[in-house]
Amino acid sequence: MSNRIKQGAGRGKEFVQWMGIAVLLAALAASPGLASSASAPPPAATRNGPLRIVCLGDSITQGFGLVDAEGKQAMNKLGYPAKLGALLGTQAVVKVYGAGGTTYFRQADHPFEKTAWIAYFQTWKPNVVTLAFGTNCSNDKTWPKFSEQYSADVKWLISEVRRLSPGVEIYLCLPPPAYSNKYGINEKTIQNSVIPALKKIAAEEHLNTIDLHTALRNHPELFFDTIHPTEDGMRLIAKTIADRLYETRQDLIPPAAGPPTP
Repeated sequence: MSNRIKQGAGRGKEFVQWMGIAVLLAALAASPGLASSASAPPPAATRNGPLRIVCLGDSITQGFGLVDAEGKQAMNKLGYPAKLGALLGTQAVVKVYGAGGTTYFRQADHPFEKTAWIAYFQTWKPNVVTLAFGTNCSNDKTWPKFSEQYSADVKWLISEVRRLSPGVEIYLCLPPPAYSNKYGINEKTIQNSVIPALKKIAAEEHLNTIDLHTALRNHPELFFDTIHPTEDGMRLIAKTIADRLYETRQDLIPPAAGPPTP
């Protein structure tokens, strides 16, 4: 791995980084894909320009702790949203809003609701939104206190995204594993409570899920502090999301040969 990874400063500090890869959309042919519980996406011919994707999430989505070879913060270049954009190439524009320490919980210490994410939907209507929370929700002090509100709070965010971008397709990401109890994160709660709850919500809301937990299971070497992924971990997250998008959307064409590793 060419880039040195180290823990960045201020985990709870919100960082917002929007990025876009503005490109022309190549002509797309139909791809069968796998059956999806969500409604079928519109044909590419009915969409103007590349697929617009927004990744919303916590510090993992933010790219916490990623630095380049010179020791400079490189969240915007090394995080999984940037790598996802590179994998999808000319077919998509990927943007990101990550806020460290946030959760789905509306009454907890760091609710995503209280961040400025809504403002960005007023000028840019995504076709696809990935929601990647759950790690902080498992916190030993947070989950026992607010777990009864989990379903309602997750569904609130889903409804807001739908309201702000009508016709959007939402994917619920199942959080990656935690390899310690650092920051109060609880892997047993992630496995036994958070993930089952998200799967149930996805079924009720007719959403697809993206299983980051299984993808990064048994790979502690991909986490520089046991909680936050290294660049290699981000690369695997991006590939997992891209593969799921290819499976479930007919307006995205998988590359004939494997794309270069971003």
